[in-house]
Amino acid sequence: MPIVYDAGSQGGANSVTSITVSHTLGAAAYGRMLVVGVITHCSSAVTVNYVRYNGVDMTFLDSVTANGGLLLSELWCMNDTLLPAGGSYNIVASFDRTIDRGCMLFGTSWRGMRQADPTPLYTDSADGVTSRSWTITTRASNSRTIQVAANSLQQTPFATGTDNQLVVSGNHATLIGGGIYRLSQPSIGSKTFGISIVSSASLAVCYTEFLPADWPAVLTDNAFERGMSRGFNRGSYRP
Repeated sequence: MPIVYDAGSQGGANSVTSITVSHTLGAAAYGRMLVVGVITHCSSAVTVNYVRYNGVDMTFLDSVTANGGLLLSELWCMNDTLLPAGGSYNIVASFDRTIDRGCMLFGTSWRGMRQADPTPLYTDSADGVTSRSWTITTRASNSRTIQVAANSLQQTPFATGTDNQLVVSGNHATLIGGGIYRLSQPSIGSKTFGISIVSSASLAVCYTEFLPADWPAVLTDNAFERGMSRGFNRGSYRP
């Protein structure tokens, strides 16, 4: 069963301690998953208190910073057991301080995703660059590696490399830009992909592999399952 893209949403703000974006979820279907990217740029390090959809805590997946910890990029998710019926609901991210250089939320919903084990692969960050590239090896045919990227200027990062596709992106004022991307992998193997921007800036990228719902393997050693053992979808687990 292939993973199918459902819908995307995005929004930005500044001088706030939280940000809210409406995301329209498709009707009930097999293997739904909501994946949210949070990016912030601030004059001091930021902690994301929680991300919620329809008032319910989402699960933290991964985080990375750049620019001396001032540029933050995170991925969060919610699986089908907690998702509401199809319709429009709010994604809300709360921060431990006022964001003074811009923040954004990116929402993407999907069908046909395995519910038990989205696996954070790795993170990458750099300052004063116009591009970054990586090579990854996926574990299953038709999996999707989803990346969230942030940069410290008003730029929308471009997806580079075979099968790397932009899903949703945007920028806010002259402060921050970013997006969510997917690496479509038709077969198991290695792929090289990347993110590029027009002008030199800081980049922070984290990415997670989501398996198709009919993938038969059972995994026992990944961050998501360790998070489940400590309280699934409470928004409290961080590695």
